[in-house]
Amino acid sequence: MTSSETALAPVLDSQITQVTVYSNQARIQRQGKFELSGQEQELVIEDLPASLQTESLRVSGQGEVAVRILGVRSERLFSSEAVSPQVAELEQQRERLNQEQRALLDRRKAALLNQGFVQQLSEGLVKPLSRSLSKQQISTEETAALMAFMGDHYSNQAAGLFALDSEQRELERKIKANEQQIQQLQVVRPRESQRVVVAIAPSGSGRFELTLSYMMNNASWKPIYDLDVVTAERSLTLDYLAEVQQTTGEDWTGVALTLSTAKPSLGSLPPKLKPWYVDERRPLPTPTRPMAMLQRRARPSGSYDSMRGYDSMRGEMEEEMQEEEMSNDLSSPAAAPEPAEVVTASASQSGSVVTFAVGGGSDIPSDGNPHKVMLVRDRHPAQWQHIAMPKQVSFAYLQATVQNPSDGVTLLPGKANIFRDGMFVGKTQLQNTAPGQEFRLDLGIDEGIQIERELTERQVSKKLIGGQRLVTYGYRVKLTNLLEEPVELKLSEQLPVSKTEKIKVRLSQVTPKIEVGELGLLDWQLSLGGGEQQAVSYQFVVEHPVDLPVMGLG
Repeated sequence: MTSSETALAPVLDSQITQVTVYSNQARIQRQGKFELSGQEQELVIEDLPASLQTESLRVSGQGEVAVRILGVRSERLFSSEAVSPQVAELEQQRERLNQEQRALLDRRKAALLNQGFVQQLSEGLVKPLSRSLSKQQISTEETAALMAFMGDHYSNQAAGLFALDSEQRELERKIKANEQQIQQLQVVRPRESQRVVVAIAPSGSGRFELTLSYMMNNASWKPIYDLDVVTAERSLTLDYLAEVQQTTGEDWTGVALTLSTAKPSLGSLPPKLKPWYVDERRPLPTPTRPMAMLQRRARPSGSYDSMRGYDSMRGEMEEEMQEEEMSNDLSSPAAAPEPAEVVTASASQSGSVVTFAVGGGSDIPSDGNPHKVMLVRDRHPAQWQHIAMPKQVSFAYLQATVQNPSDGVTLLPGKANIFRDGMFVGKTQLQNTAPGQEFRLDLGIDEGIQIERELTERQVSKKLIGGQRLVTYGYRVKLTNLLEEPVELKLSEQLPVSKTEKIKVRLSQVTPKIEVGELGLLDWQLSLGGGEQQAVSYQFVVEHPVDLPVMGLG
């Protein structure tokens, strides 16, 4: 076909129907319907983003008659961006701002007149008041009241003028910004876009639906979590969400959205092994200062072939889009109020790739802002454990252990917001958790456990054994469970650790019996019934030469 025939080719009205978002790019699928004339022709899809990866273009279709796709090409276009509607709106805004400014100036003139009147009145009253006071025609109290009245009135006018001046400065700032926007838009700016031309040869006339897919950068998603622990039920409600953001230049409105952990841009070729050399060690010369700075600043660089990566993953991505569908079946409303249903995604996993099919009706504008999408909501049982370190703090901390079900989905690394009985308690970073694995959550202080720690003994031996001095320390920790239900508590204390052979530390007594761990740690696993009280005590001896000062025992 000639270029003149291409210019007259019909423009296909297409819409984005499906989007698959990966960690740093997205696969877009457009569809459009057209009535075939039975003759060989070209179909044009216009106004596509300039950043479209042309190597990734794929075309398919189906219709009432057999159609052969003869070829696909892309063309880069430049045009002037239409800005007249925006300029008209800004000019209307400028007129409103000018009207506000005129009204503000009128109010300021009136305030200045009032202030000047009060000032002239005050100055004119000075001499008459002096004469009246000297002739005792007016009392000092009446004079003071009159002067106070005039002063208050003047102060009020001054405060009003100050507020009007502030308002005037803000209004001038808005007018200046408005003028700058109008000037920028009035400059004709070239706009770059792409169009795709598809040549087809139909076997007859009939309806045909064309499907075009392509890859785009500037799109990504990351997992986030809301973890709500209900202490009374010993359960965790896990909301697995995604933050999707994109600046592809196209708004995704009402699309079937799929989120995938696949990385199509990492390339299809495996890395090559380089020779592994060994050699004798030689002393390195001391580098001069300029050379040392260059060495510190040097950084390795690398590259990869994104197109090969896309070709290797294309078949897998197309299978994912065809196999996964979303059912969004909302229950009919009942007479009594019912909680809103949370629509979640359909999750699947193939090897290490996790895919979430969110389904139709998703709206992700091209504004660069993060948009939350619900993927999974599950409730899991949780196991409680309290952690106490009385040497540091006199509180117990609550910790929950939760198991990701064996039939669940992999929890990807991401930020998690922790709620306890609906109250926000903090944030954490959730690590990669496969089905069947456990993860732990720190839920903050639990005042249901009362802890008292006291030094029960500090005794310096009067007798010296071989020139050695013995110092005995004893501690007692009393634990009270103020809760009605039993709790499991891990209590941690520690002995001092000597950094020299001249100082020796040994545990002499401990109740209940435990072994000393690494770096002098003492860990008890205790069970406290509802309302129960227990005590833990230990004693240790520090032995050192009498003439050796010891630091760190205070």
